[in-house]
Amino acid sequence: MKIGFLLCAIVALSVSNDAAAATRVFDVEMTDGVTLHTRVHTPNDNLEVPRGVVLIRTPYGAYSASETAHSFHAILTDAQYMNDRGMIYVAQDLRGTGNSGGEDTMRFVGDAADTYDTLAWIDEQPWSNGSVMMWGASGPGIVATLALQNPPANLKGVYAAVATGDIYSALFPGGADRAEVIEDWLVAHAGPGFDEVARANEANGPFWADGIVTDVEVQAHTHSVPTLFVGGTQDIFADGTVDVWKQMVSHGFDSSDHFLVLGPWTHGTVLANPLEGGGRIGTIKFPTQSFYQPGGGVDSTLYFNAFSGWILGGGAKPGWEQARVHRTQILDEEAFITELRVQASWLQSTQWPPADATPTSLFLIPDGGLGDAAPVTPGQLSLLSDPSDPVPTVGGALLAENATNGFGGYRPQNQLLNRDDVLLFETPTADSAVDIIGEVEANIWASSSTSDIDVHVKLVQITNDNLYIHIADGVRRGRFAHGTDQLRSLTPGEPTLFRVDLGPVSIRLRQGHALAVIIQATNARRIGVNPQSATPLADDPSPIVATLTVHSGPNTPSAIVLPITEGVVPAVEVSTSGGDTGDTGDTGDTGDTGDVVEDSALDGDSGVGDDTSTADDTNTADDTNTAYDTVVDIGTATGGDPGCSSYSGGSASGATRIPLPFTLLCAGLFVVWRRNNAQASKRNNKRRRR
Repeated sequence: MKIGFLLCAIVALSVSNDAAAATRVFDVEMTDGVTLHTRVHTPNDNLEVPRGVVLIRTPYGAYSASETAHSFHAILTDAQYMNDRGMIYVAQDLRGTGNSGGEDTMRFVGDAADTYDTLAWIDEQPWSNGSVMMWGASGPGIVATLALQNPPANLKGVYAAVATGDIYSALFPGGADRAEVIEDWLVAHAGPGFDEVARANEANGPFWADGIVTDVEVQAHTHSVPTLFVGGTQDIFADGTVDVWKQMVSHGFDSSDHFLVLGPWTHGTVLANPLEGGGRIGTIKFPTQSFYQPGGGVDSTLYFNAFSGWILGGGAKPGWEQARVHRTQILDEEAFITELRVQASWLQSTQWPPADATPTSLFLIPDGGLGDAAPVTPGQLSLLSDPSDPVPTVGGALLAENATNGFGGYRPQNQLLNRDDVLLFETPTADSAVDIIGEVEANIWASSSTSDIDVHVKLVQITNDNLYIHIADGVRRGRFAHGTDQLRSLTPGEPTLFRVDLGPVSIRLRQGHALAVIIQATNARRIGVNPQSATPLADDPSPIVATLTVHSGPNTPSAIVLPITEGVVPAVEVSTSGGDTGDTGDTGDTGDTGDVVEDSALDGDSGVGDDTSTADDTNTADDTNTAYDTVVDIGTATGGDPGCSSYSGGSASGATRIPLPFTLLCAGLFVVWRRNNAQASKRNNKRRRR
């Protein structure tokens, strides 16, 4: 191996107080002479015995990442956890961070070269047996993912959570600057001026090339690098997580070596203990089964042990299906006492999106409906976008969930519906359950009164109590409507196709619920406010007011495209001879069949038991609006939820029906009365808006 340039200087040797492990500190020299602070934690029985190595490279401090973090155990640090399992744990400060030397021009871009050098150094050490697995969540997960650009032979596996293999798209989704990352995180963690560097490179050019895993790089692998990617549909890196997994499946050495776990999580809840956050993702409370935690629907400890045991310990390959995806069904309202509002199911498949996902378009209608066909008569709706009064961010994929950015996740959008700069389009209510599982995109024909404008698209679920809950969203900046490779001005007043990716979605639309599409020109502070002229951001242009017009009709068929795997999506029936015939609803389906529910053990076995249960889908009682189901049937499907004292669980055949005390029965009747009133109010509100 070409490692003659690597020098290792032992600058400290310390044996921890715990007799089971030893910590050694090194400065590891890179090709260009910069040294990186590296902490090596080894089991203390024999410091020189060759072992498998877990490597984490982090911008948040090598000491913190190994000696204070508790990613897999409530008591053991990550280093101790790895050492107890016979693995060596190596933690390293990235270039320009912590105690490492050097500087970088943009966080994560070009970091794969340092990863390569570090892996080569590890390969020379007497304590390494030649097998290394990289792991990490968020920033360290991004570093691990980007190692796939140029992996040396001793990199045997990558395990990354809430990460991406495309730094440009993470900072500029749809070409729009993600302000909460560029202006907040990047400045706070990389330093002042990095935001200016990012804005000076708002087009996807050569500057970003070393921060993007490409198909060509994956195809060039001379050995198999198995991967396990964990992501959340409400995470800022949801697209990046899914995309790099699909790259590995399509272009990697062995497609069956790559695994995806896709949950309902935001960036901050993927490794969160549901007991600490109240089990809420946004304002919606999820059952324990929905979380990636010991005892959750997917057990993070069992997953880590099975994957690392295969990669480093010579164990059997896990018997999981390649994709395990959480299906979220938001119930009519919160369950009495427990406040749970989600029925959770874990589905599994050999691919993503699912093979049976049928792209189904809902077309925007000028009267505020979503139709099954484009209107035959051209129409349009307009809004005035004032950069001094942008639409505030409410819910969705946020890096940091706090009061200053409106919080993330599944949150009602009701507070935005009365704004004049928000357009709303709705379906009728669903006659039966509809599964929307796959990747959502929107094709919006829009024009601006100026040379640039943003089109933000949100997919929203309308519940029986009239909450407009955020499901997914995306953006396309006008200057990049024809590609992100360079800035191109819009022609004022000319309809242009804005292709908007809303990312992965996995929901079951409950009977009686409806869908909505919200279109707006701003979403602050998540996305930087477009100055609404096609002047480079680096020139700091003065913002101007603009009119966004959304077009519909046969030549400008604005629509959102949904992946439907079960049922018929509700839509307004549009006449092909002119006009529409009103809200007819959908034709229904023949019942819930075919989807599978996983077991709760997920212990790396052959997975045979995971594929046999269809109870979640055949439990028709779960889809009826009775007092019993509202109060009790929270549908954990694989063992119940320990937070609900009235649910016995313990069965994969659907919720266990138990006798209700008289008091709960009365409460249930009250809930039904309240729901009926909410439905009436919802219908009245729709009439008033239209």
